[in-house]
Amino acid sequence: MVQKKQEALKLRIPVRQGIEIGLACLAAVAVMGVMLSLRLVPSRYPSVAMLLWLAVGSPVLEEFAFRGLLQDELVRFLPHNKFPVSLGNLLTSLVFSLLHLLLYGSFWSLLVFFPSLVFGYFKDQYNSIKPSIGLHVLYNTMYFSLFGV
Repeated sequence: MVQKKQEALKLRIPVRQGIEIGLACLAAVAVMGVMLSLRLVPSRYPSVAMLLWLAVGSPVLEEFAFRGLLQDELVRFLPHNKFPVSLGNLLTSLVFSLLHLLLYGSFWSLLVFFPSLVFGYFKDQYNSIKPSIGLHVLYNTMYFSLFGV
């Protein structure tokens, strides 16, 4: 009896993770659609090397720095709230968004705040940066493939 319950739990966890990742991907597509419809994206496309950096290299480094280091430390020292988004995730996303604003200087760079909350949520849920890296790579790949830089 106990073994059957353990087997059932093993099956449910990947399904839940898959559903959440799928919903996060749909949210990424929705954000990109809104940005496109509001003409908040530039029309210039990067080279293949630049696309690889923007789609893969940058998200991996950003996730290690922001979710792997900053969010880990903030979550460890700040009290955990009852909301789906931890205070550590919220503060990390604010820093992430403000850094994008300072580096890129345009208002639309503030829109990285919402995907950042999603990436941080997955970091908190699975105590690993692997899901957030995967989502960030997917998000950047779709964004820069569709809209350029």
